[in-house]
Amino acid sequence: MCSEGYIELQIEIGSISTTAKLWVLENLCTGIILGLDWLTAGRHKARINFDTNLLCISFNGKKSSIPLLEINMNQRHFFRICDTFTLSPMEEKIIEGKISNLPNCDTAQFIPTAHFLYRDSILMPHALVHVKNYKALMTITNIANRPRIIN
Repeated sequence: MCSEGYIELQIEIGSISTTAKLWVLENLCTGIILGLDWLTAGRHKARINFDTNLLCISFNGKKSSIPLLEINMNQRHFFRICDTFTLSPMEEKIIEGKISNLPNCDTAQFIPTAHFLYRDSILMPHALVHVKNYKALMTITNIANRPRIIN
């Protein structure tokens, strides 16, 4: 994965406005996820309360909290690739897939099936994806030294 550099982005959490330095990556299909480096920085005093399902933040004497994204683990939508293709050795590609029972969704959680999680040489990330007209984009990587057919 190649980095294009980074940007300073304004982040709003409830009534608090702050900034974060975010890396811009060439081929990553996911929404913005603030990492532990941002959450644990003393600057923001951010805390995740799993009992109340809230992200709480203190910044410049102000306090705010917002609910965490709720994910229904019992609700499953299957991602099927649109076309069969070959990944060259060490190639990373953005692919389009169909989700037959989810027409539109701003933020859907993608978890690779065991078939992909334990398949040697193929990487698909856990990701938050945007679904529009039953379709979403994902990143897939062949880390093998030989081509792989994906179908």
